[in-house]
Amino acid sequence: MTIQDIIQVDVRNSCLVTGILGPFDLTEAEERIMKQLTNYTGANQAGLFAIQQSDHIDTRILAAGGSASHTIPAEARFVIFTSAINGVDSTGDFWVKVDGVAAVPIGDIIDGSSSEYKPVVRFIGKSTTIGLKSATGAIVGMAFYK
Repeated sequence: MTIQDIIQVDVRNSCLVTGILGPFDLTEAEERIMKQLTNYTGANQAGLFAIQQSDHIDTRILAAGGSASHTIPAEARFVIFTSAINGVDSTGDFWVKVDGVAAVPIGDIIDGSSSEYKPVVRFIGKSTTIGLKSATGAIVGMAFYK
């Protein structure tokens, strides 16, 4: 599948939602149980990198050295992470391991098994949990999409 298959532009409709499954109208998209991660066509027919607010957003508050195992909603296939420390900025550090236990590294990890530091958008497929860990404490937001 090429990027052209994924991002389609339809000049007939200035509010067309496009995605991997093809075009559908906004009304249909809003009626879904969980919103799809999609791009929108703007008034000038240019593709925009803007998405709807998720209808399933979870937050985990991690203390310094704290960890959590978060259950992924059954329909979710993508997650967008945000973070804060003291609730005011995006400097809260956190590590993520999808379908595993996250760990803050204390040395080199060169076998591919490390947790990931502050990911932004991830495809989670049919994973069931997200492991979270923070050395300094963080508020971690997770917006889920189908």
